[in-house]
Amino acid sequence: MKLHSYFYRSALLALGFGLLAGCTTINDPYSSDPYYSDPYHRSSYDRYDYERERDNRRERERLRDEKERLDRERERLERERNRQPVHRPIVSPPPSRPRQESCPSGFYPSSVKCTPKERKNGCKDIQTPSGLKCRKG
Repeated sequence: MKLHSYFYRSALLALGFGLLAGCTTINDPYSSDPYYSDPYHRSSYDRYDYERERDNRRERERLRDEKERLDRERERLERERNRQPVHRPIVSPPPSRPRQESCPSGFYPSSVKCTPKERKNGCKDIQTPSGLKCRKG
């Protein structure tokens, strides 16, 4: 009989301790955290989530509207650019100065050709592409 009485006292003591310490519900995901197990704090947490989500949604809408506005502006500018003919001035190269041709190295300008006798002694005469006559020796 003594064993039953000890068992009942232990059960009663455990029940009393459980009531004094505060019982947690098994199905509450926030029951291990006293901050979130309080309904007041949990509702403020939910409110914070709602406000943050609302702000994020507003920001996404603002960004979407800004992107659409920029796309419309880009299309307008492209249409405007395609409508106007592009006038590019024709730039011709500067007129080249007539190059004054000179005789190659070792030759000097001369209007007199070498005679056959001078050719035997090493005289040479040439004419440049521009028509300048040159002589050597």
